[in-house]
This record gives sequence, C-alpha cells and structure tokens, in this order.
Amino acid sequence: GGGLSFAWLVLLDWMGRSGYFNLGNSNSLASMDISKAYTGLTDYHPTVVGTFTLLICFTAPLLFWLCTIICVGRACLGDSGGFFSSSLVVASALHSTIRSGCMLCFCIVAVAMKDHLFVWSVFAPKLLYEVMLFIVMVTAHASSLLLDVTLDLIVLRRQGAARGAATG
Repeated sequence: GGGLSFAWLVLLDWMGRSGYFNLGNSNSLASMDISKAYTGLTDYHPTVVGTFTLLICFTAPLLFWLCTIICVGRACLGDSGGFFSSSLVVASALHSTIRSGCMLCFCIVAVAMKDHLFVWSVFAPKLLYEVMLFIVMVTAHASSLLLDVTLDLIVLRRQGAARGAATG
C-alpha cells in the first residue's frame, strides 16, 4: 500500500525529538528562553507570548511532522494505489502512540519514585514537557487530518460539479 514504512515514521519522530535538544532546549524549566516570544511585541499579550513560546520550544518536532506529511504525500504519489488520507491517519496514530507511550513511562516512573527528591527535580519537568509536547503534536495531527479531509471534500465537490456540467 501507499505510505512510508514504520521505520521511516519512527526515524522522523526521533529526528524531531533530537532537534528539540539540538535547538538548545533541555528538560529543565530554568533553561527555557522566553525572550524570543516577545520579539515584535510592544505590549504583553499572554496568549500571543504563550503561543510563541510553545512554537519556539517545539519547533523541531513540528517541522519533522511537516516532513512526515511531505514524505507520506510523496510516497503516495509514487505509488499508483496509494491513498494519502489513510497513510496520514496511520502516521498520526503512530506518532500519537509514541507520544502516549513516552508520557505513560514518565508517569509510571514519577508515581513509582514519588518519595525520591530526584524525581521532582528531573522527572516532573520532563513529564511537563512530555504533556505539552503531546498536546502540541495531537493538535498538529488533528489540524493536518482536518485540512486533508477538507481538501478531499473540496476536490470531490469540484469533480461532482464537473461531472454535472459535462452531462447537463
């Protein structure tokens, strides 16, 4: 069928995760640079600053999700029987499953070691990052699927209108 292999999808996800650290981010809340979120603003707008902070913090995972969409599209175009929508659903489900698995592992560790001080200084911030990354990526998955369905509906309407004009 159309689409990318499981290994490629996991590789793109891992590249997004490594890009998070390559862009200077870490698991420490103290290392978060929020000064970039104020670029171009003359007043404080919490919604705008919060959105910019999220986008700056999770740029690499979002960019590699866009790379995944492009790669899935190219694989489907190269495959005569490939269906972009179904391949995109599989990629979204796989990414969401990976994120859920990571979040579950960190929740289990945090609960199992709740009496250890190291858990609250290391695992709690990491768990916060995992939860936020999960929310950002599920939003990106849902947005890309919604856009795909919308474009499919537009194409079907145009094809229906063209058939109606050709027969009428």
